[in-house]
Amino acid sequence: MTREAEELEFDQDESPTRRSGIVLAQARARETARETEALLAQLDAIVHIAVSFEELTWFPLGGESSAIIAAADGRATMKVVLDRAGLSIAEGTAQVAALIAMGLVTLQRKA
Repeated sequence: MTREAEELEFDQDESPTRRSGIVLAQARARETARETEALLAQLDAIVHIAVSFEELTWFPLGGESSAIIAAADGRATMKVVLDRAGLSIAEGTAQVAALIAMGLVTLQRKA
């Protein structure tokens, strides 16, 4: 998952140091790895769009996210949706994670 560079915030009593920035970056990388691993375990889960198509127009979605939304029919698994969208598992899970975080899609285990 790619993350844009972001400004690190420090408490008033904490002076920013290279070490504290590295520790924070490592913690974020571990969190991202856990999220991605959790999504990979759900490749057989069904992708559901959680908002109306009208509401989707309010969100500035990139090409990959739009392709995932277009491929999700409420019956297809995440693996099938990513295949239909033309995305690899690696790049697709990052996009699905972003869509989940935005509240636009949900994953539901097959019954």
